[in-house]
Amino acid sequence: MSSAVQSVIPDREIDRLAEALRGERLTEEDEQKLRKIVRQHPRARRRLVEQMYLGAALREGRRRWEHVLKPKASVIEWARVWPMVGGLAAAACLAFAVGIIVWGVGDGDPDLFSESESDSGEIFSGSDLLAESQAVAVITRTNRAKWGASQAPFIGGLSVGGLPVARGVIDLEEGIAQIDFYSGATVTLEGPARLEVVSPDLARLAYGNLWAFVPPPARGFRIETENFEVLDLGTEFGMTLRVDGQGEVHVIDGEVEVLGSQSNPIEKEHLLTTGEGLRVGADGRPESIAAVPSQFPATSRLDELARERNQVWKDFSYQLARQEDVLLFYDFAENRDWQRMLLNRAHFGPDSSDGAIVGCRWATGRWAEKQALEFRNSSHRVRVEVPGQFSDLTMLTWVRVDEPSIHSMSLLHPETSQDQFVHWTLLNPSPDLLLLHFAETTHNSITERPESDRVHYHNSVSLLRPGGSNYGEWMHLAVVYDSERQEVIHFHNGRVLGTCPIQDVRPIAIGLADLGNWPYREWAEGTKFEVRNLKGAMDEFVISKKAWTEREVRAHWMAGRP
Repeated sequence: MSSAVQSVIPDREIDRLAEALRGERLTEEDEQKLRKIVRQHPRARRRLVEQMYLGAALREGRRRWEHVLKPKASVIEWARVWPMVGGLAAAACLAFAVGIIVWGVGDGDPDLFSESESDSGEIFSGSDLLAESQAVAVITRTNRAKWGASQAPFIGGLSVGGLPVARGVIDLEEGIAQIDFYSGATVTLEGPARLEVVSPDLARLAYGNLWAFVPPPARGFRIETENFEVLDLGTEFGMTLRVDGQGEVHVIDGEVEVLGSQSNPIEKEHLLTTGEGLRVGADGRPESIAAVPSQFPATSRLDELARERNQVWKDFSYQLARQEDVLLFYDFAENRDWQRMLLNRAHFGPDSSDGAIVGCRWATGRWAEKQALEFRNSSHRVRVEVPGQFSDLTMLTWVRVDEPSIHSMSLLHPETSQDQFVHWTLLNPSPDLLLLHFAETTHNSITERPESDRVHYHNSVSLLRPGGSNYGEWMHLAVVYDSERQEVIHFHNGRVLGTCPIQDVRPIAIGLADLGNWPYREWAEGTKFEVRNLKGAMDEFVISKKAWTEREVRAHWMAGRP
């Protein structure tokens, strides 16, 4: 059987195996099937882990994980230790076991079923799942959020919807963020604010405004401050806290209990119900007030802001698509899940310039109303063609980098059999260093290798915050090749990151290329340069034959920032 042909495993069979694994009822035949799934069937493997994750709140801390998770030789042995971990963590144990089995089994098992699978390179990493076990919440929605520098506790960076949030401080300088705690409580935070995530049931507010919705399963959720504590009894409530410690609690619906803190106990406990509020002074003195629900940014406010933002971007995009200099405008919008063409919205773009999507999957973009393409393995890419030569060039994209690479990640890489082409790359020499790089080549120097015909324009300023805490965040990147100014200019989030003098001003070309990957891996086979696929997502890409000004680049960033 061809290596391209894999087996199809019915969902009902995967679900049966998952149930048998949870209930410690695996037969030897089931174990063999499970090993086959883990090693050779990515789609089935994903469903298996998803089934094991159902209902898991992942409340177990790192201490328990390090105590429990010890590599075992078989799935059955893993099943025997699950009661020690408890029902809430069982799913994550399975996922970690899957990673162990992937590396621990050999080849040679006969195919159980038959199907073609395109993403057989995907595997689950045990270390990734161990890190995820530390999470207690996830940021699900944001609007104009600007994060502070102290985000290192967040696994993979602050991400909307995808990556987990561990215990640590959320420093929101401006904007709004919605945080879903694993207990079921939802907190909407308005910047400037600082909130310490302690556990699925507890957070500490240093300052700022928040609104909390706590459904019955999350009853008992608490918000602590230096001077008082709010214990929820199943409700919606708002809080505001000044830097000096003075705060207010407003009960929108239901009831809460306001208690004193250890450092500054208030006179008595206060039970507040719908419409009631309490002001606690910096000295801990309480004062009854009426609740003012309009003071807090609830979900309706996020929805309103999202609609406004989406309309601003649509209006800007309408004008951008009609600019004569714009050759390529992929807006990653209004696509169907099965659609494998990325439509070029540029009115003056070349014929047949729609992109061909290979392997990538449609997902949520910079905000909930927008789409993006996810790049998850070394097969995923978008094939594009931009014919012609240009004296000037501007490329812009919105991209999300979810994890470090071995060395570099492609934004746009060429088909190198051409006589002229450009590279636009993210260099990733270490996990906490991410650099922009642009290069232009003539006379097929990638194969003939006359180094004088390939010119590199590096930028040495890292795109990452200390600790790499902005992995998982959307960032706006741009590069401008300006022949008149004789400069290559790198941009990050609307601002100039650095400039490089052009060594030899000459027309440049793109031709055939890949977004998020590169077509010519053989040239670097066996080296750290061989794999250059993007590990993350992309949801806008623009190519212009004009050198955009700093003001124009910033306007593009302003119109589309999440």
